[in-house]
Amino acid sequence: MGSEDTFEEVESGTDAKMAESLIKNLVILENINKEPITIIMNNIGGDVYHGIAIYDAIKACESRVTIKVFGSAQSMGL
Repeated sequence: MGSEDTFEEVESGTDAKMAESLIKNLVILENINKEPITIIMNNIGGDVYHGIAIYDAIKACESRVTIKVFGSAQSMGL
């Protein structure tokens, strides 16, 4: 879970594109099987509304979801 702005080559944090991608992938993984899901995160924060959408999607998963952080996992409230 991370996001980059390809024009500026810097991380932009949690945004609509990243949230949409992560939520779609969670749904796909859940439909394939009910095995545990691991999310690898390096995130500088970002938009709180999209962060809450990601949180809600994770909580709605019937599969066990583990989040591993490499780098940082900062607040979404930027």
